[in-house]
Amino acid sequence: CACDLHHALQNGDCTLCSKLHLQCEAPGSLASTAVPDTNHTRLEPNAQEAHRCLPPAVSDRCPGSHKCGVGYDGTLCSSCADGFWATRGKCEPCAEASSTSIASLVLLGVGASLAAAFLAYRQIYGQQVPEAASVKTLLQKLMVRQGPVVLQLLQLWSVLSRLGQQNSSSDKGLPEVPYLESLQLTTTELQNSLNLQCSFHAQTVRTVAAITSPLGPLLLLGCCAALELYSAGFGVNMALKTLTFLFIGGASSTAQLLSCQSEDGDGASLEKFAFRKAVRHLSCSQRDGVAFWVDVVGFSTAVAYGVIIPLFLVGLMLRQHFALQEARLFASCAERKPPHTTLHLEMLDGQLAKETVPKRLLAAAAAHMAVHCRGTRRVQLLEKSATIIAVSDNQEEEIELDIMKTVADAETSRSIDVLRSRRITEMLTERIMLEETKDRWLIGSRPLLLKYALCQDVWMDVAMKLFAVALVSCVSMADAWKWAIAFSLGMAVLVAACQPYMEPQVNQLQSLSCLCLALASVAFVYDWAVLARLTLVAPVMLMLWQVRSPDCTEALAERLFQELQAELPKLQREEPHELLVQQIRL
Repeated sequence: CACDLHHALQNGDCTLCSKLHLQCEAPGSLASTAVPDTNHTRLEPNAQEAHRCLPPAVSDRCPGSHKCGVGYDGTLCSSCADGFWATRGKCEPCAEASSTSIASLVLLGVGASLAAAFLAYRQIYGQQVPEAASVKTLLQKLMVRQGPVVLQLLQLWSVLSRLGQQNSSSDKGLPEVPYLESLQLTTTELQNSLNLQCSFHAQTVRTVAAITSPLGPLLLLGCCAALELYSAGFGVNMALKTLTFLFIGGASSTAQLLSCQSEDGDGASLEKFAFRKAVRHLSCSQRDGVAFWVDVVGFSTAVAYGVIIPLFLVGLMLRQHFALQEARLFASCAERKPPHTTLHLEMLDGQLAKETVPKRLLAAAAAHMAVHCRGTRRVQLLEKSATIIAVSDNQEEEIELDIMKTVADAETSRSIDVLRSRRITEMLTERIMLEETKDRWLIGSRPLLLKYALCQDVWMDVAMKLFAVALVSCVSMADAWKWAIAFSLGMAVLVAACQPYMEPQVNQLQSLSCLCLALASVAFVYDWAVLARLTLVAPVMLMLWQVRSPDCTEALAERLFQELQAELPKLQREEPHELLVQQIRL
């Protein structure tokens, strides 16, 4: 006997077709031959139920027929057919893509040339005498420090956008996501830009790109090791720059390479039909042939990004800890007898070499003036002390946002200033030692160390790398958005509490960026496009607000020390030097 309308015969029983995601428009339908519903397809021919396809473009890849949509193929119609290329999760005809290849190549070449020219300029001219302080130079320096923070935000934001693809039933997506994904600078994004899938065998190109994407940054790091033989510190410096630009893209590619799509669009298990997300024609259970090399590359690069690279940074952290510990073994003491303030050094252990005392005293004087003084000051260097004489005071005192001082009483506020002065003295002393060091590791890592208030705060770089690894790894997990929120909020609180960077503006931007990543996770899961875009706009608005005040106490202390250091021969003859102590504002 035949089944009624809207029912199909399945294993001898009549089952409601809506449960099987099938179209049964006439009595007597069979589950093995009925047409699948729109947005659904069979996992194999004559299967007795259909599964929901994966976003994006669900209706295009699964139009509700026995075959995949035009240009789609494979399990859940997730792969691209011959003559089509995979881009941004969709399959586009090669004829439509060919017109963009030349433009993409030109843009890529121009971008690479500009990046190479910038790095070469910094390497050749970066050690010249700095320009006189101005709003322009301060903004340039601030933007250099803010740039990696913004790049990290954009790269991780594009990674988190996959949460929307996994949890959304809509085909609509944010149009800016593909452009931000290209900032991950992976081989996959490169072949998409050059449209190599249409010039060569598409499946082979996608497979090679998926395998080489996590390997690319590691190979460049190997080249940096060779550069170290050319010049002491140069290889280390380039390796750290490589990690700044390529670490997140490489780690994300590794996570994709090891991820399996084990559920359909409705969350039902695919069982033996589960396939690899990065190489979709390979099943997760397959272990031979190309799958073997995918596993080898995936697990080895996972160790590199999750263990070896963080350990490399930990090694730099320990190296600077032991090499620069002298900066933490003395303290400056101030005796105030207005209008004079006399500074002298006290060792916690051992004794300072005589030739190092003048620069340490100048560092203490610069730190003291940056924290406690505004206006014109005259500095005189003696054999074992430095004297600061007030010439004139600036009544328009610059105010920096300091939450601790806003809630503290007068005595506690003074203690906060004293501790800050001591911290800045240590910061300047570390910079003196970094300029004098012959250690190739410290020479190469100098730009990295100088962006922190104290060199020991480089632990934040390790934490940021582990944070990035955690985010790109959890995206493919169950309840991924909850983990992403937890990691992002935790990092935002950590940065706000520790204030590791030299410029307060960078601390604020980094903390806000992590908070925005937490909000972006929620926005992508619930398809809140406005909130997702606001998480990109908010850091930009903060940067624009910070333009009005690009200076800070630490930067002022650094400028004062550089000015005093330039006058060191005169000061060593016990001749006074007069300088203006004030922050620069727009």
